[in-house]
Amino acid sequence: MTVTEALSIYVWLRLDEHGHPWWGLASLVVGEMLETHVFKTFVDREALKRWGPLDQGATAGTHLRKVQSILGWAGNAEIGIWVLWLALAHGLGQPIAAAVLLVLMHLKHHVETVTVRDMPFSLGLFSIKGTFSSAMEVGGAVACLALIRDGHPAWGAVALGLGLLIEHAILIDVLHWELTSRDIRLPRDARWKPPARPSRLAAYASSHFPAVWKLVQRIKPLQRLINRMAINSAIARVEPRPNPLSTIAPYTSWASLTDRTFSGRHLPPVPAGAKRPATPAINEVAELFARQDGEMIESPKSTVLFSFFAQWFTDGFLRTDRGGPPKQLRNTRKNESNHEIDLAQLYGLAKPMTDQLRIGHGLLNSQVINGEEYPQFYCRDGEPKAEFDALLPPFGFAGMAPDHRNALFAMGTDTRNLGFMTFNVLFLREHNRIARRLGGEYPGWDRDRVFETARNILTVVLLKIVVEEYINHISSSQFQVRLAPASFPNEPWHRPNWMAIEFNLLYRWHSLVPSTFELNGRQLKVADTLSHSDLLTSTGLGQLMASASNHPAGRIGLFNTDRFLVDMAEKPSIEQARVAQLSSYNDYRRLCRLPPLARFDEVSSDPRVQRGLAAMYDSVEDIEFYVGLFAEEAGPENVLPPLMSTMVAFDAFSQALTNPLLAPRTFNEQTFSAVGMEIIEQTKSISDIVQRNVPDRPEPYFVSLTRRDYKPA
Repeated sequence: MTVTEALSIYVWLRLDEHGHPWWGLASLVVGEMLETHVFKTFVDREALKRWGPLDQGATAGTHLRKVQSILGWAGNAEIGIWVLWLALAHGLGQPIAAAVLLVLMHLKHHVETVTVRDMPFSLGLFSIKGTFSSAMEVGGAVACLALIRDGHPAWGAVALGLGLLIEHAILIDVLHWELTSRDIRLPRDARWKPPARPSRLAAYASSHFPAVWKLVQRIKPLQRLINRMAINSAIARVEPRPNPLSTIAPYTSWASLTDRTFSGRHLPPVPAGAKRPATPAINEVAELFARQDGEMIESPKSTVLFSFFAQWFTDGFLRTDRGGPPKQLRNTRKNESNHEIDLAQLYGLAKPMTDQLRIGHGLLNSQVINGEEYPQFYCRDGEPKAEFDALLPPFGFAGMAPDHRNALFAMGTDTRNLGFMTFNVLFLREHNRIARRLGGEYPGWDRDRVFETARNILTVVLLKIVVEEYINHISSSQFQVRLAPASFPNEPWHRPNWMAIEFNLLYRWHSLVPSTFELNGRQLKVADTLSHSDLLTSTGLGQLMASASNHPAGRIGLFNTDRFLVDMAEKPSIEQARVAQLSSYNDYRRLCRLPPLARFDEVSSDPRVQRGLAAMYDSVEDIEFYVGLFAEEAGPENVLPPLMSTMVAFDAFSQALTNPLLAPRTFNEQTFSAVGMEIIEQTKSISDIVQRNVPDRPEPYFVSLTRRDYKPA
């Protein structure tokens, strides 16, 4: 395009200067028509290459003809604009002619841009990028004419070619991004905002220069500004709550806006009568998740402690309906949680549970085993104790032997994986440590105030760890985000929490769990780590945390889930997504302003994943949300794949930072006490909590979500 247009304009200007205007005009007309033809051909060819043959329905054909017609007319209009410019330059001088050329040429470019993008004309009319590209073309032409008149035609050719090259580079870049984002032969789907174009410069800067970012974080005003910008940017990728729909019905109702026993949803269900691709059998799809020959693909960054924490943390608010009496089916559209980060896994979902878990002096009920503090046992002689009749029976309780039941801890959650028990024990000890300190510092407080204040402090400590250790571990950025409650007083996303069905499903990180876990020289299989509290009491909390921190987790993705969890967890997850009639994987990329993908090799560079997807689905558009989440390939510095990372950032930040304990009128000494504010400020990591709640030893335990041997790429 640059060669064609530059040559035609240059020949036209030279011939006009030598007294042959009509031959020059012929050169201009031929060149501009050829450039327009090349432009339209590029549009058609690239769209066909990426999105395949167009279904020639009435709407599609009409829109394509409209785009081609407008592009053709714009190309013809450009001939008139050039002729007018040269006439004005001869009659009124270069300055006036250049100003008119800039205005008209910019309008012509904008017509082409909004036509291809199918956007309103007013949108982006004065964008910096568009104005700059027009100015480059105009500047090149004006300089060319001036240099020809001054007897420097060669330099004139250089100026013209350079100006047109910059203009074309910018406009073709915009066009290429649009072609990547949608089939421009079709009308824009009004449901989706245009994809947010990533800034390569910002991404590079944020993942490099650690020394610079450490300096930035020492300058508090600058740190707070960038922190707010980073978090708001992450949340802004998805429309804020309230979502108009929940899993209660496919339409908006008062119940869909208020009944939080059902999960929220980001996208409407696929209509029952809509044409849907053939859905492969659940057993076949589940095989995409299974480890091949039992070999785990290690995460280069995460430890098993990350797996423990992620499962335990989300159990407090992502609680799919457990079902009623035996043989009563679970309603997987429902969520039994309080939709808050409230440590329900420790304190229980409701006050009757909390009351049974606590004792006097503001403490949680505990016992000492092998010199360390643990929760009380849930059973006596194989049956639940009467004082714990409000607690939820553990998963699989009916099939347990009496001696196995007798070793179960009384906890706020019904999940008894080793990681859940480990973190519940840690946070029980920290609650009681805080409560004892509060009781000593404020002897006039009654036991209820001590208990509730300790709970408030511990909840904010958890929020701080989630934002400052857990999310920073997931992120590839060198800038470390901070909790900073006062930074977000009136944000548009500051709405009541309501966990979405999509958020529930994307947190099924079963591939993190290793097939075997070494503890005290014993190789434990996944099934061995369920409901066996003796593993914790015989090892000790600190040593178990250290073992988890020294054991690599699996990489999140397909073909990396232990066979036991494929049957127990992946199959129900696939079914749950189908029951909720979730939209496709690509539709959720569009929701999150990520460009949809067109080929299986764009989803992942792993040939095994490409073959697996191609065997299940006819095209990328057919891939299910749950499968697509895990099929995507994470970057070398990322723990999570792109879509999952985007959705986690939105939901994690927007639901953590709306916690009522972080509100401006709540986050103060009146709520937490001076002692509480000190504890919150001094706690930086999970390791801080562990070291102050295990027996003293000369060398502190290594406790980390990140592997010792992790080296940034």
